[in-house]
Amino acid sequence: MTNLTVLQVLTVICLLAALQVSLVNAGCEFSVVNGEANIPSGVTEISLNAFNNCSGLTTVHIHAGITTIQSQAFMNNPGLVSLTFDSGSKCDYIGALAFSNTALKTVILPASLIEMSTAFQNINTLATLQMNQASLAAIREDAFLGCISITHLSIGITVKTIEDYAFRGLASLRTIAFATDGDNEGILETIGVGSFADLPQLTDFGYPPSTLVSIGQKAFQNTPLEYFNFAQSSALSSIGANAFQATQLKAFYCPNSLETIGNYAFSNIATLTVFELKAGSILASVGTNAFEFSPIQHIFIPKLLTTIQDFTFQSTLSSNQLKGLQSITFETGSLLTSIGDYAFLKQDKFETIVIPPKVSTIGIQAFYDCEELTTMTFAAHCATEVQIGFNAIANTDIQSISLPPGASCANCDQELVVLEPCLPPTLAPTPVPTTGQPPTVPAPAPTDDNDDKLPFNTNDETTGGNGGAIGIGIGLGVLLIGAVVYYCMVIIPAKQCRAAEDIVESKYEAELKRSRGGEAGGGLGRSPAPAPAPAAKSSFVNVNPLHSQQQQQQQVAKAPSAPAAAALPPKKKKEKASKASKASKRPPTGSDIV
Repeated sequence: MTNLTVLQVLTVICLLAALQVSLVNAGCEFSVVNGEANIPSGVTEISLNAFNNCSGLTTVHIHAGITTIQSQAFMNNPGLVSLTFDSGSKCDYIGALAFSNTALKTVILPASLIEMSTAFQNINTLATLQMNQASLAAIREDAFLGCISITHLSIGITVKTIEDYAFRGLASLRTIAFATDGDNEGILETIGVGSFADLPQLTDFGYPPSTLVSIGQKAFQNTPLEYFNFAQSSALSSIGANAFQATQLKAFYCPNSLETIGNYAFSNIATLTVFELKAGSILASVGTNAFEFSPIQHIFIPKLLTTIQDFTFQSTLSSNQLKGLQSITFETGSLLTSIGDYAFLKQDKFETIVIPPKVSTIGIQAFYDCEELTTMTFAAHCATEVQIGFNAIANTDIQSISLPPGASCANCDQELVVLEPCLPPTLAPTPVPTTGQPPTVPAPAPTDDNDDKLPFNTNDETTGGNGGAIGIGIGLGVLLIGAVVYYCMVIIPAKQCRAAEDIVESKYEAELKRSRGGEAGGGLGRSPAPAPAPAAKSSFVNVNPLHSQQQQQQQVAKAPSAPAAAALPPKKKKEKASKASKASKRPPTGSDIV
């Protein structure tokens, strides 16, 4: 009985010792030898919580055969300071929080790694994380939350997406770089919402790949970022709301691919003096307050932008020490139709503005307190009625407002309004030649009905390579038409004039002979009828070339007789007729031709 009792006591002691060992290494799937996890070579996967809270663990070495490290596998090991991967590692997946709450200082990720989720979250000692060689497709939301010691990150060429708030909490991050591989610059397309927001040390973002399409809302909000660069071939199309709000950008050069700028995207940037948009930009939408309180000096409005939203460029008089907006230029062919309320409020440095022709609305106080603004001109546009809102130009120095006919100006001083003439392009006057020569009369354009009369077939595809010959043909055609016009307008009328006068002269001579015969015979006892005088010269000089010669002769026959000429002696009458005939043979002048 006594011996049995002793045996029972020994058994209990052994069980208690085993239990103690088990409790100490409750999270250790494998043994820990001299502070290092002893992972057998045949293992390919480290399971969930395999070394979670494993006492004494300081070092982890991942051999080449391991492909997967599951979530929380090495979590909560405050003594873990070293993590290495074998050369040629095949590890492609590290789960969420796998190394969270450890004391790692340096991590070099293997090239095989495709997914790491939030594996390294909340490691406040981590200063270096090299992931530029990894094959990551995305950097996940809050991937580095709580990693307050990282100062530099390099993003690999395989990363396509930086998810929302991916780098949130990196209080010491100063620079971001983008890895390249020869001509391969990477495939990054999306920077998510708040990805780099509120990072107090970030000043350098490097050169993102030209494949970048979208920058999300608040992506860089409240960072001291000074420059953001784009390749010439950039595909960027969208910048979200508040994306660069309250940064320290000095200049921003937009690629022509940019289509949308969100609300407040570049607002409250006290250092931003250069915002460059170029001709050919396809920017079509700019949100409200997009540039408010940012002292941009020159604004170029691209052609496709149809609306300047409320408060877009509003300034503040408290920023007088800054140069502020000095000029506003609209691209030729601007489609702008509306300038919103308070759009340029308190921009007190620019002096003139020419409103594009399609603008029909200028909002409330749109140019209020623009103290240096002296001239506002509306480009001629007849068909549009312009509505100018309440106090739109109050507190400016405008001396005149040039409005198109039909425009209205609510609450404007009507003494400033000048109505400008407005002609549609088709009714614009022909420029007067400066050489003193009469303007060239253009040949009428050929129509489809006369295509068969053209010297060549305008639809013949074979003429595509004969541009020079066609040009010469057109030139000769114009000369020929000119010669015909001159002949019809000058030569023919002159001949007709001479022919008509010859008819008059022959009738005059016949009548003269008849009168002489009457004087000699006197058989009828009547006075001879007075001979008809030649018609006034202008009646023949201004002959319409479309009239026939027969019509002109009828006009001559109907011409009234001239008693004065009939009263002259026969010799003098003949001399006068001869002078008239000679005068009619003079070359016609330009004023003689209808």
